[in-house]
Amino acid sequence: MRYPTLTERDIKDFSAEVSLDQSRALRTAAAVFCEARANTPRSPGSDSDAQLDLSLVDALSKKISTHLMNPAVQGLSDAQREAYESDICEDVHKALAAVPYEVLDDPRFWYYLAVKHFSEFIVWREHGALAAGNISTYFSASVESLPLRLYLRANVIFEATGSYGLTRQIPQATDFWRSHVLRVRLGRARTMAGAFASMQNTRRMPTELLRKMARFVNRTWSNVVLTEYDEPESAKLLKELRTRAESSEN
Repeated sequence: MRYPTLTERDIKDFSAEVSLDQSRALRTAAAVFCEARANTPRSPGSDSDAQLDLSLVDALSKKISTHLMNPAVQGLSDAQREAYESDICEDVHKALAAVPYEVLDDPRFWYYLAVKHFSEFIVWREHGALAAGNISTYFSASVESLPLRLYLRANVIFEATGSYGLTRQIPQATDFWRSHVLRVRLGRARTMAGAFASMQNTRRMPTELLRKMARFVNRTWSNVVLTEYDEPESAKLLKELRTRAESSEN
């Protein structure tokens, strides 16, 4: 099976174009860029020339584009933009559910998705970065990448709980997910990550306490294997670590 990719160089070039002219991020312009630059390698171990079906992703991209065409949307606050990001995590995950893991593991595939299907959203969501000239960060294949971080957030919660509720229930949670789950090893311990998100949803921690709590969680990896914890064990450990974090503040 063949799938579309872009290179890191392509991302830098596209970001430079968008920084000079925001209209370059429109779906039509992004499609032209991808048509000129994209490669279509075979997925590892495959000898098929069949093309990866991204029709669900394209449909989602059109839905997002239609939403962003509303003039009122352009004036939304950062908190409101963040809420919309949370709302579409489930949609992103479902749209990519049939994509093989070997394709999802390729950073070049995420480069392509970011440009072809999410460029309008990225420029809207990270308008501050666009003004500052570092929009390329959000087209990259790190956890800063918009489509990748949405997919990973939904994937962690769906695998932990069997539903998507917690992807949207925690208000203003981008930093929680990015800094305290996805960037660190906790993202691999799905059940523990789900319990951590549940705790933050029901008993929200202020920033300093959350950072301290996250440090305690990350330190436990030196003594235990958090991937082996079930839901009750995860909740119990997190409760103990939160008590320690709160006590250390006094």
